[in-house]
Amino acid sequence: LGHIQVGVVVVDVEDLTAQGEAVGVDTGGGQSDDHIAGLHVFVVQISDTPKEVSSTDAMARCQQSPYWHVYLEQAAQAADAAAMAILQKDFAALRDAMHSNAFQLHALTLTCQPPICYFTPKSLELVRHVLRSCKGLGICCTMDAGANVVILSEETAYPFIKNEIIALGLPYIQSRIGGGAVPVV
Repeated sequence: LGHIQVGVVVVDVEDLTAQGEAVGVDTGGGQSDDHIAGLHVFVVQISDTPKEVSSTDAMARCQQSPYWHVYLEQAAQAADAAAMAILQKDFAALRDAMHSNAFQLHALTLTCQPPICYFTPKSLELVRHVLRSCKGLGICCTMDAGANVVILSEETAYPFIKNEIIALGLPYIQSRIGGGAVPVV
């Protein structure tokens, strides 16, 4: 209830609220989900086949990448940016932090030896569709280590989700921040 995933970084909103109040940021009265209330989460299933490389094995391989330390630094910056965006209810800044972290992670996996690529043609198609649409809508996406795409959207972007994403016919799980998941087949 009090957590949001930003790429591979999980932000604890309750801790964030306390930190924000400590530095004088208006945190909306202390309700942990006030900062992200009204956001929808869609996990779009691109593939139901097991990953060729597990997340654990992939992260071990990533530590051998020449960009590992750069990624760690950038991930920390993305987490800080996401935390501030949540506190300030700035969806555009949250979107930028999520996109930055997610795509830096996948760039990192491509620099491993041997390289790891979790993207599939369908996941890339969906990510590109969201990226083309995100500047005019409250929508963004991320992927962890796998082909499935996670979309975060503001309430105002729901018509786009319904007409452009759900209409693709892919299985998905929908949830609202603060509520339970609703499986849809």
